[in-house]
This record gives sequence, C-alpha cells and structure tokens, in this order.
Amino acid sequence: MRSRVCCTVIALAFVACKGDGPTIPPAQSGLPGVDAPSITAKGPGTFTFAPFDTAQIPVISPLGQLGPPGHVLPTDHIYIHFVNPFGNPFANDCSKRPVYAVGSGVVNFMIQPAGTDWKVGVEMTRTFMYYFDHIYPMPGTTVGTVITAGQQIGTTNGFCPSIDLGVVDLDVVLPGLLTPERYGSTRYTGAPLKYFIEPLRSALYRRVDRAPGDPNRDGKIDYGVRGRLVGDWFLSTLPKTYESAGPNGWSQSLAFVYDNVNPSIIRVSIGGTLPIGLWSVEGNTPDPVSVSVATGKVVYKLIPYGGNSQPGMLAVQMIADDRIRIEVFLGSTAMNPAFTANALEYVR
Repeated sequence: MRSRVCCTVIALAFVACKGDGPTIPPAQSGLPGVDAPSITAKGPGTFTFAPFDTAQIPVISPLGQLGPPGHVLPTDHIYIHFVNPFGNPFANDCSKRPVYAVGSGVVNFMIQPAGTDWKVGVEMTRTFMYYFDHIYPMPGTTVGTVITAGQQIGTTNGFCPSIDLGVVDLDVVLPGLLTPERYGSTRYTGAPLKYFIEPLRSALYRRVDRAPGDPNRDGKIDYGVRGRLVGDWFLSTLPKTYESAGPNGWSQSLAFVYDNVNPSIIRVSIGGTLPIGLWSVEGNTPDPVSVSVATGKVVYKLIPYGGNSQPGMLAVQMIADDRIRIEVFLGSTAMNPAFTANALEYVR
C-alpha cells in the first residue's frame, strides 16, 4: 500500500481531510470537553465495535500522517477509509455510510469548525475519551447524550475517502513532544487500534497501511529528541500555548520526521512562513536524529512528495539544543547554500 498525503495528492478525494478542526484544549482537570458527572471510573476504555463493518474497511492510515498546510505535524488520529484512495481508478463511492460508536460513554464535546461536518468526542472514563471527525451526528445528539457501543453515532459526510478516529488517554504521556504546553490533549494521544478487543483488533491491524514486516502497526507522532534536529519546530515568535500545534500555528511550524507508512523514509514538512511543502530528501540522509549542535550546518536536497512542493535545497543548523536556523531555497541546486537575511529561527 502507498502513503496518503491528506488533501494534496487527489484533491477531490481528500476534501474530507481539509480543516480537521482546532486542537482540543486541555480541561482544567480530567479530559477535554465537558465532564460527565455520571462517569466515575478511571483508566483506559475498551472498544467493542468497529465504526464500519471490517469487510467495508479497505485500508487504515496509521498515526503520523503528514499533509501541510493542514497537517504540518504528524497527525494525532488515524484515518479509517471506507473506500480505497489508492485504487486505480480511484474508488469514488462517496455515498453516506452509517458510523457506529466503538465504545460506550457520554458525548463530551461537539465541534463544527467549518460549518459542515463535525468532530464528536465520547468520554468513556474520567481519563479516557475517543473522537470521530468528519461525521454528521445523529439528529438530537448533544453534549451529554449517552452513547452505547455499536449504536449508530452518525454518518460519513458524503465525501471520500475516510473518517478520523482519535484517542485521548491520560495514562499515556508522549515523551517526544518536547514542549508539552504547545500540544494540549495531543500530548496524551493513544494509538486507537490498541483499545479494540480481539479478534476485532487483529482484523483492523491487518488493514493498516504500513511497510511489510514493520511490527509497529500504530504509527508514531512524537519524534522529538532533546538536542537533535528530529521532531517538531515552531517559529521563535510563536507563543508556547496549546494553539501552537493547531490552525493558529500551522503556518509557523515544521517537522523533520519519518513517513507514517514506511518509517525508514525521512520527511520534511513545512506549513508556511518558510515555503509550504512536504518533501523527502535525496539519499535519505543525513538522518535528523543524528544532527546536533556539534554537526554544524547541514543541507538537504528536497524532493517533492505530493501537493505543490517544488525541488530545492534546505540549509539548517542547530544553534542551540532547542533552536535552529533554517532557510529553504526552492528551485536551487546549489550544494552548499549560505544562509541569507531570509533565514529564520525556530524553537521547540
């Protein structure tokens, strides 16, 4: 299977991905959204139903999808496809399909960011919730509605090819998100498929788009290593709040990470300020996990990967363990470009 670039490779196919809504802000206590007084248990939830019949799920994209400008940083949710976006010709049966609750709980938030489809969260315990994005909730669904596993919670939005499924689990703290205050609830991202019961879990894992033989079928979003280039970076003037990783920060963020389907491939993702784009790098080197202050300036030859990315050169230097100087030279083939007055500084 091939990696999907959300909202860039096949424009009509990926309309459903555009504008996944704001990052859910952290609650003062417990989970995002409105706490349900009827829920007193803590700990992870258990998923007992699939959102679609597993026979109707051709492929699942794991955590960590990239697709600037909307997904500059690795995504904190998976994509459950109800048509195969990699088929030739593209499978375009976008008719609305029922979506079923994967676990029982109480609706604790509903967001309609673009005035069209919805993001809906379900609190299962005081420390665990899941959410769907790009669905239309069933009529009468409001914050406080009690949901039973297997109950129809809504429908797909009439666009292809997927819906989002995400998990917030307060027992999970991702160490590679190095500035926690930037990420809100994303810091507690759980791998959704882990929470399904067997044999449903194994059936869903078999549909994950991941390199053959890779034992990690969940993907990854937290690549940051202190003192190394790998991971997420933010324009130095961007305030350190949870909105950094959301729409307000998209144009001021970038990432040196790895492909969510084949994690041996380096990806450079830039959301704006510097030229927007998603790239691989010629020679797949140097590995950003090996780049430090001691390395000095390094240069990547950028190879377009989906969207409107152009080839070019990228110069980057770690000038402190938590600060880089970076400049992109689109269209250039210079092997060792010097920084100019257009270079910018990014921080963790």
